[in-house]
Amino acid sequence: MKKKFILEKSNEKVKDYFSMNYKNTTEKINFCLKRANDLIENEFYGSALTISFTALELIIRNLYLKPLVRGTFISNDWAEIIEEYIFSNIEGKSKREQNLLKDILKQWDFYLAEINIPKGDQLWESIKNTKEVRNEFVHNACEVTKDNAEVSIECAKVLLQIIEELIDNLDITL
Repeated sequence: MKKKFILEKSNEKVKDYFSMNYKNTTEKINFCLKRANDLIENEFYGSALTISFTALELIIRNLYLKPLVRGTFISNDWAEIIEEYIFSNIEGKSKREQNLLKDILKQWDFYLAEINIPKGDQLWESIKNTKEVRNEFVHNACEVTKDNAEVSIECAKVLLQIIEELIDNLDITL
């Protein structure tokens, strides 16, 4: 009985979050992805990668972590503390702390290590590699290939597809 109550409360919190934030967030994401495609068309691959990675960050933070953290913790206060902990300079954190994202997602049956992008590469590894390439471009003016930019867009599209399936499974009306 207790477990059912907790599950219902968790789902309720996730539904509330998506109801209030999904549309605005996906508009920003779609803007980024459209611009990234336009930049690829004009052979500005580094800029395309940068803006498509912004879309990835918006997806991970606003469509995965925030709603699922809120659904994992009954208290909004605890959810906010955990969100801040995860989001504050994740690059400087230990491997254990960085894996907190994957651990929270596992609670909702998301196993990022088991998902592939259309090109066949593993999603989570592709996201990490894309981040490295983006950082090298932004901080060291290293070259970015068309493939690098396209992989970033593919990752974003796969993550969006998965979250849309979750929304359907939770019967959320947006």
